[in-house]
Amino acid sequence: YNNYGALVNFRYAFNQHFDKYYFDRIYFMTQIPVVNLSIDLGQVKLPDNGTIDLGLYTHFHGSIQGLYNFGQITLRYLLNGGYLSGNAPYDLLDMPSGTMSLGYSKYGYNLLHHATFANNLYTNIHLEFSGGGMLLNHIPWIRTLKLREMLSIKCHYGNLNNSYKKVFDLPGYYESKMTYPYTEIGLGFSNILKVIRV
Repeated sequence: YNNYGALVNFRYAFNQHFDKYYFDRIYFMTQIPVVNLSIDLGQVKLPDNGTIDLGLYTHFHGSIQGLYNFGQITLRYLLNGGYLSGNAPYDLLDMPSGTMSLGYSKYGYNLLHHATFANNLYTNIHLEFSGGGMLLNHIPWIRTLKLREMLSIKCHYGNLNNSYKKVFDLPGYYESKMTYPYTEIGLGFSNILKVIRV
């Protein structure tokens, strides 16, 4: 199939500092949140479009990202959500990024198969809490190691409602109805030998 459309993206970064690296920008997070809004309007054309008349699809997406500092304690957050309506192939649905590897995925889900959920109405929350030794520094013998406690919470919730008009059948291994949010909670330690994070 062929996909034709227009995408408009607005990024609001209030006084955010960045460095230029060739043709890229490297942004530095501050306590001022970064807001991103996008609107995608398009149409899908199939090879036999003479017999199938497909309408337009519209995809709205928004996110807010930032961090809070409370002394030695840091909280990083990312909240996003969106809505897709109209005639669209299933690969334009929101499919949360999953990996089943041993590495940590910052804005992905570590225990989720990459082809689990497909939704047109969705939201994701990613929270990463760094205690800076708030608890471990009060435990004798442990505080000499100067470890830092870590906590991460990742949550996804979505639904596939009637406003989405499928162009192709959704493969059977995707789940489109969720009765409760998918959540991952992780605990760990950083500053192990000053370089390792588990």
